[in-house]
Amino acid sequence: MIIRKTTKQDLDTVYQFICELEEKILGKVAFNLLFLENLQETTICAWLAEIEQEAVGFISVHLQNLLYHAAQVAEIQEFYVNPLHRSSGIGKVLVQVAENWAVAQGITEIELSTNQKRIQAYKFYLHEGYANTHFKMTKWIG
Repeated sequence: MIIRKTTKQDLDTVYQFICELEEKILGKVAFNLLFLENLQETTICAWLAEIEQEAVGFISVHLQNLLYHAAQVAEIQEFYVNPLHRSSGIGKVLVQVAENWAVAQGITEIELSTNQKRIQAYKFYLHEGYANTHFKMTKWIG
């Protein structure tokens, strides 16, 4: 397995992964624009996992200045492993890469959220040492 930073050539692969993760087709034009913008941001880093040159996983981490922490905090924003490759250690490696990058940026805390229907993901995060300390609420306003 190879873990490498994403590039603009990975746009279609990451789009497919995120659509699968969200179980819907996202707006391609808007996605492309945001993906390319994210690649330029120094506060965002993303990686692909590949096995025999086939992309099998993706993770992205964003740094945020949070007043309620009085610090900069990392957040795993997107995280996907192909269902055929789950429980093989790929997710664990991707999370470790993201955490190591955050530490190298001087970060001491990393957060994430996951959809309540993703029970296996929730169990994975607990196993990796994450604690359920917050409620995340969503309201569609437009």
